[in-house]
Amino acid sequence: MRSRTLAAAAGLISVVAGTVVIPASPAAADTVRAVPGSRVLSVQGHGWGHGRGMSQNGAYGAALKHGLSSTQILDFYYPGTRATTVPNRTVRVQLRTQETAGGGAGVEVENPGELALRDDASQTSYLLASTTSPRWRVQPTAAGLRVQYLNASQWTTWRTFAGPVRLDAKRSASTRVLAPLDRRYTSSSIQVLQQRSPSGARLPRQTLVARVPLESYLRGVVPLESPTSWPLAALQAQSVAARSYTLYKLDHAGATAYDICDTTACQVYGGDNVFNPKSDRAVATTAGVVRTYAGKAILAEFSASNGGWTTSGGVPYLPAKADPYDGAVPSASHAWTASLPTSALEKAYPTIGRLTSVQVLTRDGRGDWGGRVQTVRLSGERGSVVTSGQAVYRAAAWPASRTGLRSPWWTITSTPPATASRQG
Repeated sequence: MRSRTLAAAAGLISVVAGTVVIPASPAAADTVRAVPGSRVLSVQGHGWGHGRGMSQNGAYGAALKHGLSSTQILDFYYPGTRATTVPNRTVRVQLRTQETAGGGAGVEVENPGELALRDDASQTSYLLASTTSPRWRVQPTAAGLRVQYLNASQWTTWRTFAGPVRLDAKRSASTRVLAPLDRRYTSSSIQVLQQRSPSGARLPRQTLVARVPLESYLRGVVPLESPTSWPLAALQAQSVAARSYTLYKLDHAGATAYDICDTTACQVYGGDNVFNPKSDRAVATTAGVVRTYAGKAILAEFSASNGGWTTSGGVPYLPAKADPYDGAVPSASHAWTASLPTSALEKAYPTIGRLTSVQVLTRDGRGDWGGRVQTVRLSGERGSVVTSGQAVYRAAAWPASRTGLRSPWWTITSTPPATASRQG
């Protein structure tokens, strides 16, 4: 805030679409005129992730240090919204990505009871009794989706379908997907869709989709998004936020084959494997509750930490504002140190050649150092480029990069960090 005041006094602030933009001083500490011989830049930063909506670290601090209820936490992070109760619905979850869920080995499942297989192309259903075999698999082939069962130690082909095919658990027995991922799904169905080339040819890859009741789905989300050691109020806030986010995705899925994915690109989902009594209680005590705005479920975005300031999501219920709860409990998500190899920037922007200098041009005006980096100039021996603070963060992001950055809110320091920070 101090840099913001100084910039205002100097008449340097401009307002663009409601955002205070601060041009960085040419003498700013995060302007690197000469890259060190180590070819590694030392960085400090705030926040982990995009910073829109609820801070999970902030919800933790609000509950633990300030005694806020889940309703009060949600009121703060999603202002102008109201609590609404909705019925249970079916969620179609893409399991992993198409690349990691694919492959010639196909999808292998195990069910101790019975499975019902439905071929969507012919709209025909079959009963796969465990007396034949409890283990079945579906393989994408040039002829279609080949269904096999395990007979002793040998896989025996039963039929081949045009597909997609669905494997529905009967009698409430859980279906265990053994490959390509080892998880259990209770009272759900697994759909296998074969991928095709642009010409329409069948490919030896598939997309795997679990069809799960919303409340059961949340039981596999909440313990992966928020530690179960946290106060119940924080877990309840996470449950409502995750339910609201999911319902928004359901309402906007259109004609796609699935509503939501199971990675950090959407919400992390682990199936029955991660059920926990405390997070189950948080889901159950908020059953059906979502946040709505103008009568519609909101896009209840959340991230690990906003560093003390939320960022605007472009809608009234996702404003940019100071957050007194993020950082109430110290963590390496709220404040962190990192090392940024120049090679990461040179790889991302090969036209500049060997990096010689970094100059932060503008920030958003909120928080330490003038806030999140908006634009930055990277100069090299062959040229220069103006890019975003987000792009610099993505060039060496943690945890893919062991000592990497966690958000676009960063500043370059003169002293290398002794060790890379870890998630708190």
